[in-house]
Amino acid sequence: MTQIQFPNKLVLNPAELRVEDWGQDNYTDMWNQVLTDFCDVLVITLDWSFSAGARGEVQEMVTLGRGVVDLFGRTVTANSLRDEDIAAREKLKTMGWTEEEVLRLLPPLKLPHRSGAVYSTRRFEHAEWNLVAEWILKERRWQRQIDDFKDDERTRLDGPRNKDGAWRLLLNKYLEKARSAGISTPEGGLALLSYVTISLAMMESVTRIYGPLPEPGVGSGHVRVNRVNSDDISENQMLALMIAWLRREYFYTSQKYDSLEDDENTKLGIGNGSWWDRQLKLYWSKMCEKGLDTPDGRQMLGKHTSTALNLAASWLRLYGPLPTPTRKSAESLLGNLWCAFTSTGVSIISEFGIQQLPERDRLPSRHQESPQFQLEH
Repeated sequence: MTQIQFPNKLVLNPAELRVEDWGQDNYTDMWNQVLTDFCDVLVITLDWSFSAGARGEVQEMVTLGRGVVDLFGRTVTANSLRDEDIAAREKLKTMGWTEEEVLRLLPPLKLPHRSGAVYSTRRFEHAEWNLVAEWILKERRWQRQIDDFKDDERTRLDGPRNKDGAWRLLLNKYLEKARSAGISTPEGGLALLSYVTISLAMMESVTRIYGPLPEPGVGSGHVRVNRVNSDDISENQMLALMIAWLRREYFYTSQKYDSLEDDENTKLGIGNGSWWDRQLKLYWSKMCEKGLDTPDGRQMLGKHTSTALNLAASWLRLYGPLPTPTRKSAESLLGNLWCAFTSTGVSIISEFGIQQLPERDRLPSRHQESPQFQLEH
């Protein structure tokens, strides 16, 4: 129902996630973390108030000041949530449940006393990273409409250790465009964003061909194998998982490197021998050395993409705003991309780390003139 109602949104269904040896507590802990870190809007079903898990998720969203809507996207008010909460507990009492049993199974929600919508706008940290990731998500969605993007064929052709294969040639094309145009120019920024998008596409394809990436947020060489089973996962779910991986990796690196340090390195340029150039080459070389058919090699690919995304975020802080694609074929895909996951009684719609910003903080191109470009593919 959620996917039908929101056909252009990213949908992640936890029912399709299978991890060996996990019990219910493991799944609950993981999805609670996803809810806290990535989700901004909760979609509730008609019977959400009879599910202890759904009630907990509603409570979490209200506490965090995030959005709650129904299956048709209509905002749910605090009064409506309170009425349904009371009605569910009264229903159980009429069925013979004791007061103590009802309180234990369906604890009352702690809701604001005002009667307005639960949703409140927020200003988020890491806004540049979020905006770049949102731009890349939209670009990936557009690319999937084009038959010429044969990502898996390219991955199979390159093999697991091809340092100068088809993927490298494609990435170099955009990196050289960024250098030629100048990193401080809109054209250079557009080429850089395309570089990150291609690297993300490679991550998706490599995961399909060779297996999942290891856990993010650990140092190079310290691999924790990811046991998430990605068989039969949809394209939207794969993209959501890649963005979640990159976001967790970003939080890890942001603890080691200050964004001001990134910006100073960006001001020095991205030419051969620059700090950014050395970092990108380092991870690519290690990736080819370890091999994409190993968790270590796939970890290096993820870190390469993460580095490129951090560079793009630094570019946005220094030289933005983001360019706006003009191709008409993409216009229908340029709405907000949200991710979703469903659990007992609820669906969660979110931008998977790309937080819903107040109107004044959205993409600058919506409120001011910004360069218009025709993207090449």
